[in-house]
Amino acid sequence: MKVSTDVANYEARLADVIRTAREVVRRRFLVLLVVAGLITVIGVTLSFLITPVYTGVTRIQIDPTRNPLNRL
Repeated sequence: MKVSTDVANYEARLADVIRTAREVVRRRFLVLLVVAGLITVIGVTLSFLITPVYTGVTRIQIDPTRNPLNRL
């Protein structure tokens, strides 16, 4: 019977934690929404303000001994 009592206590504690987290989110929903919105707006704004920079470098090495036209 001790095992079932421990499981019941654990489930009760887990339910309390979930209920508390849900209440905190419900109470602070507007604050969370505003903060998430501000972070999104700042991120989008900064991404549009950054000057795009592209640097491409290519190195080609031509081996004249492997030219198929030299074999004719």
